[in-house]
Amino acid sequence: MANTFIVAEAGVNHNGNEGSAWSLLSAAYESGANAVKWQLWSANRFLHLEHLRLRFDFIEDLFSECRKIGLECFATPFDAKSARFLDSIGMEIWKVPSNQEVINDPETMITIKYATSRRMIIISTGTFLGVTGVGDYARFLARNKPYDITLLHCVSVYPLHEQNANLGRIIELCQFGYPVGFSDHSTSIDLPVEAVRDYGATVIEKHLTIDRKQEGPDHCASLEPHEFRQMVENIREVEKAL
Repeated sequence: MANTFIVAEAGVNHNGNEGSAWSLLSAAYESGANAVKWQLWSANRFLHLEHLRLRFDFIEDLFSECRKIGLECFATPFDAKSARFLDSIGMEIWKVPSNQEVINDPETMITIKYATSRRMIIISTGTFLGVTGVGDYARFLARNKPYDITLLHCVSVYPLHEQNANLGRIIELCQFGYPVGFSDHSTSIDLPVEAVRDYGATVIEKHLTIDRKQEGPDHCASLEPHEFRQMVENIREVEKAL
């Protein structure tokens, strides 16, 4: 079995602090993750979250460092301006969030669809109440290259309780012919391992925080560095038996 692509979702767990962002990048690298992911929006886009926004030029610095150390780096754009910027710096992996405001924004979606640097696009399906429409949405973004699409099963609850993970939906999403992964918002190390071992997840996305007790929207649904490292190790052990 090919190695699972493991994404450390740094997101906004830096709390707008650039030093904390560097710490998250280092923790993602040291954990053995394949990639680190951020969230990006332009100034005045979400005024109530302005304190969590990273500057575009700082994001470019993060990308540059990741290229040096061999860690994949990408960000979820929440508006067309952010998407155009990410394309301009050569971002190869694109993530469409579980956010109806973004999904229903034609300018942002068209920018993502025709990004010149795009190698792979990951679609989180958390805001789809059922699988209806997921296939059409993926085909719209596929740009005649269906092999570059990966669907992520996601339950948009923070934090997610294990009994509500509904991992069987991974199998259901496979009907569209794309690889399927799991975006996990629980604090469980075992759920992602189960998704790989029992349901064939090809991508695991998991929030990473330096300290789960920090204030912020996603810390409570994140793993701390030692937990994230253990999850990666457990997944790699499972892969040996598959």
